[in-house]
Amino acid sequence: MANFRLPPPYTIIRHLGKGGIGEIYLAYHENLQKQVIVKKVKDHCVDIMDSRIEVDILKNLHHRYLPQVYDFIQINGGIYTVMDYIPGHDLEYYCNRQMHFSEEQLLFWMQQLLEVLDYLHTRKPPILHCDIKPANIMIQEDGDVCLIDFNISIDGESNKELIGLSSQFASPEQAKKAEMILAGKDGNRIHLDGRSDLYSLGAVFYFLMTGIYPDAKRKDLIELKYLDHGYSNELENIVTKAMQPDIHKRFKNAKEMQKALEHLEQWSSSRLFKKKVLKATAIAAVTVSVFGGTLFYRSVDERKYRDFADVADIYVEKEADCDYKNSETSEIEILYDDGIAILNTKKYQKYLKRDSQRKEEVLYAAAKAALFLEYFDQAEDLLQEAVNCDEENAELYRDLAITEASLGDYEQAENYLREAKKRNLKEEDVSLIRAEIDLLQGDVQTAYFMAEKVLENTSDDLMFHTVHVFLQAAQESGHMEEGISFLQQKAESMPVSSQVFWLRSAARMALQMNETEVAGECLEKIAETGLVLLEDRYNLDAVYEEQQNWDKSIKILEKITEEYKTEYRACIRLAYVNYQWNNDRRPADRTYKQVFLWYEKAKEIMEQSGINEEKDADMVQLKKIISQLEELGWRAE
Repeated sequence: MANFRLPPPYTIIRHLGKGGIGEIYLAYHENLQKQVIVKKVKDHCVDIMDSRIEVDILKNLHHRYLPQVYDFIQINGGIYTVMDYIPGHDLEYYCNRQMHFSEEQLLFWMQQLLEVLDYLHTRKPPILHCDIKPANIMIQEDGDVCLIDFNISIDGESNKELIGLSSQFASPEQAKKAEMILAGKDGNRIHLDGRSDLYSLGAVFYFLMTGIYPDAKRKDLIELKYLDHGYSNELENIVTKAMQPDIHKRFKNAKEMQKALEHLEQWSSSRLFKKKVLKATAIAAVTVSVFGGTLFYRSVDERKYRDFADVADIYVEKEADCDYKNSETSEIEILYDDGIAILNTKKYQKYLKRDSQRKEEVLYAAAKAALFLEYFDQAEDLLQEAVNCDEENAELYRDLAITEASLGDYEQAENYLREAKKRNLKEEDVSLIRAEIDLLQGDVQTAYFMAEKVLENTSDDLMFHTVHVFLQAAQESGHMEEGISFLQQKAESMPVSSQVFWLRSAARMALQMNETEVAGECLEKIAETGLVLLEDRYNLDAVYEEQQNWDKSIKILEKITEEYKTEYRACIRLAYVNYQWNNDRRPADRTYKQVFLWYEKAKEIMEQSGINEEKDADMVQLKKIISQLEELGWRAE
């Protein structure tokens, strides 16, 4: 029994448990003659929430998949809310009992939850739930859902301190905001919107499908496509899109996700093939310790170069020579890691304090690599420190404006843009930042045409970023076909060395549209120039696989293994392709020998490189295929 009493017409029956920010009790409402839920807000949470605002909002909500709020009570400093009692169990109850749900049931619940999220997100102002998880999804006695226990947020702002409590299902931006608040930092720069709730919804269904907690902080979370979860490829793709770490790559809103469910047949992998550009990921991560003195610039012989100035000169020169348009992503990753290593190596730090000009050069070089890799938080820190070394560099403020826009802080982006213009920033650079801000604020039409204009005459160091904005604006504004044509025309007017960049950009856009024929043409032209990257080869292989051109696919993957001796992923792909190729043959003609051989080769390379097979999702799935073949009597002989 509770250690407090409520005024009539309420009588506390018993304690039920805990919600996100309070104790929950079952009570009886004498006037309504029905059971209700009473939520007592925890004492330490009272000061950080505006309960009256929360309850006034909730009382005005009327939806069949939400509990109705009846009352708000304050007694002796305590705060209580009274709402509908929902008979039934929450999804966590069923998950704890290892219940398996049919796909039909999951689709039914997802449709209902999207209906209620669309209702909440389209209120004025929009209302975010901010704590979607199995424990907050009740399954009523009639089988319908009821979304309970809000950590309510009005337009991503109110009750900021309560955001991100259920970290296993919180979106990356929600978790980041909570971390900043807990660290005593201003979390206002991270603005949440309905897409954060959509991420959490996707995370819930990932958990229901796999039994794996999808904490956004996990680095080893395996994508659904690599798991044997037993559900359709279409549902898999919808959940995967909802859970994209990049908020701009998720569904725009609940209504769009609802439409995806209504047209489920359009979400098969064959229809969506390679909407995301394949990237080479064969580089082992380099761990950099902020306080450690053990790392150093690995391209320099430490015994020969003991002077910081020498190391800084070599690093800055290497960055200046880096062709961002035509470099492997892995090369930029190494460049970034090298810069961080220099900045964090103890024996160089005393030089950094004395030589602000060289420090600024190293900081800026590392920041440009971070921007290319979309490490926006790291880029922000590096650029701000660089500004402290050189307050008159317009390009530093330009890149800070780009970074803040990418992080969603448009006001700060405008501030940095003004500072850059004061320092005579070039007009095309100003236009790029405007396009970026327009894109992130949803004015995709303006962003597309402005980015197109910038691409006509922009500096090489901003080319890659401008194309990134152009591609995204084209996709969101419906100008994909025009965008591809524009990029192809640019390629035709350029010398061979510059053609590659434009062809590669056109291929990426074509892959996003599932225009594999156009993408293949662009990638084959790149291959003819001899300036082909590993990423290009993997993308061309993806095109050939989609076309089921197994011979060409095998040839290009074998070429990768010849030129990149430690590229185990190509070995895994060869095993997959040979597996698919044999599955298409008559049973009497099948031989899976090459599947086993390439599997063993991949294992060998991974072992030599110290890579854990169990941490690689592709390898985990391939091992399942090998086991299935062995059960059917196939062997490597």
